[in-house]
Amino acid sequence: MNIKQLILSCLIITLMGCTKVMHVSNSEAKSYPVSNEEIQPDQSVDELIAPYRKELDKVMNEVIGFSETDLYKTQPEGTLNNWMADAIQYQSKKHFKEHVDCTILNYGGIRIPSIAKGEITRSKIFELMPFDNEVLLLELDKKILTQLLNKVAEYGGWPISKELKMNIADGKATDILINGKPLEDKIYQVAIPDYIANGGDSCFFLSELKQNRLGILVRDALLTHVEEMTKKGEKINVVKDGRLTSN
Repeated sequence: MNIKQLILSCLIITLMGCTKVMHVSNSEAKSYPVSNEEIQPDQSVDELIAPYRKELDKVMNEVIGFSETDLYKTQPEGTLNNWMADAIQYQSKKHFKEHVDCTILNYGGIRIPSIAKGEITRSKIFELMPFDNEVLLLELDKKILTQLLNKVAEYGGWPISKELKMNIADGKATDILINGKPLEDKIYQVAIPDYIANGGDSCFFLSELKQNRLGILVRDALLTHVEEMTKKGEKINVVKDGRLTSN
């Protein structure tokens, strides 16, 4: 049984154990005061969930990797930002099986401020990325990519992979380099979360573009990346490398 099946099983059993049924009607919505004293724990439900919870805890608390440094979420550049973007870039190239110029993630998608040096558990990656955001590959011309990078600048800096370098000046993206070269009049393949691709964080100009998708979740890509590093005997060791600066 995989992680999703374990979680789903817990939810189903919880719902099956409920003694009250809610019906939807067309009547006007009304508010009713509810006292916490009215809500009592159902021991039978707890007993049903217990074995699933134990197995789930075992899976979620499994150590899957190790970081040699503290990883921090900061702007314009952060070690946690860099690690996430580089990990998604690596996994995107592997899964999409074609050239990926760079990866851009949204800063708000990083849901915890840091990952401490030491062991990394599966649950820590779930804390980092609790949502089922999907990795998409978009084809962006110079104009659209510049517009996206200006959004990155406007928000103070987002996670970007090492293939991309830029500076933020007066809320605009400057000195942009991709693989060491200034932007050209060509199409760039950019890995990006579906939240941004569908217009999130005011990126409405991306929402009508064709999306190359394989059903790969950002969280699963991160989990896979950590596990693959561990199998190769590698540990996470990230520094700020100046890929995103501000003046």
